[in-house]
Amino acid sequence: MTTFIEHVALNVADPAAIAQWYCTHLGMTILRGADTPTPVRFLGDPANGKVILEFYHNETIPISDFATISQVTFHIAFHTDDVEAMRLKLLNAGATALSPTEILDGGMEVAFVRDPWGLCVQIIHRNKALL
Repeated sequence: MTTFIEHVALNVADPAAIAQWYCTHLGMTILRGADTPTPVRFLGDPANGKVILEFYHNETIPISDFATISQVTFHIAFHTDDVEAMRLKLLNAGATALSPTEILDGGMEVAFVRDPWGLCVQIIHRNKALL
């Protein structure tokens, strides 16, 4: 029997708006979406669409206050060739800065921002691919 992670889901206030922001500014693609019975958007990553985020809204349960969750506890990481340029692009698109672009041991670059809804986004460039 084979198993794999199909998607990661987050209950959010406005799935359509969040999905559009991630598509416009981070290159994701809406793979599937609906507004009824439950608002939902499934987004595929820009590289190959195999990493899927689900943004949905279930009004019967509280929405997490993502802005209060440390970037060390939870973040969505996006690889880019130019961390600082992407950081500035996201800040200009309504994100808020959590850190400057930092160069870590081995030359890896990283920065953290919060999207307009408080979700933490890590922007990273690795000299050697994670996998």
